Amino acid sequence: MKQTTSEGDILLQPLPLPGHLMPSHPTISFSLTLLLLTSAAHPAAAAPVHTSFHWHLQQPIYWPAPVVWGGGERYEYAYDSQVRKNGGGTHPLNDLYEIFSKDDRTAIYQYRVRDALAGLSQPDAGAQLSYSGCLIENVESLASHWWWGYAPGWEGSNRQARDWTTSGGRPRLDIMRFPFHHALAPLIDPEALRKEIQIHESIYTETWGSSPAPSSGFFPPEMAFSERIIPILVDEGIEWSIVSNSHISRACTNFPLTYGAGGEMCDPPNGADQINGPQGNWFSEQIDRGCSPTNAYPFAYQAHRARYIDPVTGDASEIVVVPAAMIMSWRDGYAQHGTEDIDKIAWANDPSHPMIVLMAHDGDNAYGGGYSYYHESVPNFCNQAASQGYEPTVIGEFLVDHAPPANDFVHLEDGAWVNADGDFGSPQFWNWNWPLVDASGQVDIERGWAVDERNWAVITAAHNRVETAEQIAGGVDIDAIVDPIGENATDAELAWHFYLPSLTSGYMYYGSSLDMEVKATIACNSAVEAADRVIGNASGDDTPPTIWAPQRHPWNPGGEGFGALYGYQVTEQGRDFRVWTFVYDVSGVAEVDLIYRLDGDGVNSPYDTDNETYAGGPGVGSWRLQPMTRRIFPAGNFHNDPDIDFFEMPEYIADQYSAH
Repeated sequence: MKQTTSEGDILLQPLPLPGHLMPSHPTISFSLTLLLLTSAAHPAAAAPVHTSFHWHLQQPIYWPAPVVWGGGERYEYAYDSQVRKNGGGTHPLNDLYEIFSKDDRTAIYQYRVRDALAGLSQPDAGAQLSYSGCLIENVESLASHWWWGYAPGWEGSNRQARDWTTSGGRPRLDIMRFPFHHALAPLIDPEALRKEIQIHESIYTETWGSSPAPSSGFFPPEMAFSERIIPILVDEGIEWSIVSNSHISRACTNFPLTYGAGGEMCDPPNGADQINGPQGNWFSEQIDRGCSPTNAYPFAYQAHRARYIDPVTGDASEIVVVPAAMIMSWRDGYAQHGTEDIDKIAWANDPSHPMIVLMAHDGDNAYGGGYSYYHESVPNFCNQAASQGYEPTVIGEFLVDHAPPANDFVHLEDGAWVNADGDFGSPQFWNWNWPLVDASGQVDIERGWAVDERNWAVITAAHNRVETAEQIAGGVDIDAIVDPIGENATDAELAWHFYLPSLTSGYMYYGSSLDMEVKATIACNSAVEAADRVIGNASGDDTPPTIWAPQRHPWNPGGEGFGALYGYQVTEQGRDFRVWTFVYDVSGVAEVDLIYRLDGDGVNSPYDTDNETYAGGPGVGSWRLQPMTRRIFPAGNFHNDPDIDFFEMPEYIADQYSAH
């Protein structure tokens, strides 16, 4: 992809990486070359606007340390942590009783979704649900002991609702595929994402049953999506994913940029991302979050296809993307909500490629987690929608009846939903990825530090050791990663079991609140302890180095910056920028190089793959190499932040590499 500057376009693209490593950035895509010390669609029918819901349910593993009984062969669930705290334990600092015992949560985690769907009279009306694997573990631990309003058989209501079908035979409750521990998919290693999806499918079938078959749809945590994750989704049998419609709209050539509460509250889109065709109609309204999402209609309310081009082979992996309506999603989750917003855009509906207005938000927080929402607002909305001639449905039914055309590809800018305060859908995922800063808070890539990035450095090192243990062991069993005691897990399987909770996005989202800043380290230390029993002297290491998703700053060299990083002031950016990442290998790293090339014509054409493949073409120049500078990344409380208590330090941490 091209990096647009004020005086031209610079293309940075990847060279081949060993093993699983792949380019990891939306508009600045490159490879780090390392020398190791060792080395079935249906034709569309005329249709009205469709509507649907997605409800997201999640509670993390609050203390990912080995449970104190049972030999420590798994991490703690909510019940375990509370029992230990009842006995005088300090951590986690979270109030687990207050979190899990709320009447609305005991209802929605057990039976309220089924009861809400039972109140809908439209034949195809239903909802999508994401229910994380760690929430399943927590609820099961409480229910098996009859604690806090949970009871054995808690999963039966959702099992029952999964058996209810639409007129076309699709489930009216579609419990979607999901990363088990609520990991932010675009920022984790591809193999970690694969494991997160695989272990979620394991607990999915154990909890909800294998009939009907598990969903073919995917909900990315925080709605954080990047085209880089498409190959993993396709490999795991996922056919479609929910995405934020903002990142389809922002990728249009004529996106109407406005800064501030009346528009965007994050960096503007980079010119290299804006390759979707110009659109004629734009819908924008302010939401209580403090921004005004602006979306093209009908374009950003239609299902499309997205793809990732393999840079080695040029082959495409493709998936259907179903946009969630950011304005309507926020409003539906925070107050009684009718069809008034849909009414403003429905006139532009294309009956041969109809809009689907998907309202996706948390199902266990705020108004959207309460009795009135599920038993009043949801049926009232569906009744009003039907009376307006709209069609309440589920995505699975909609896509069978109205699959996007085979050649209908769009580009998605990286980013999450607009809900996260301070992030607002930023393409850099700022709420989970605050950049390196000096003591005064100014960005300093070569010498700065941030608690989020420190966590990513710890995670990068742990990932490499865990993956190396699997390689030396000759493989792992997915069921044993989920249930290491019941499945008599090997050390390699234990390493994955303890490592994966470190990826929980909430550990990053809440920064140094309570004891969040140490939880990733707790998980990683337990993981590498198990992994090191397999690795031994590393003589069997044949695993390539782990490279964290490479970053750049600023996002728009030669352009403008905006958002929390700049105090919400429009800030002119110089043309210079930094590229940086974390790299770790069990056997050590001798050298890291940035390899890049320049674009020839300033156009990132959607009609060829010159910019997407290593081989390139007439539109790109030859490869150039620049050595990257190594820095031993500080593991301690670098800025002496009084809110940070690193009472357990990481066993391993990756080095930082940067290039100017």
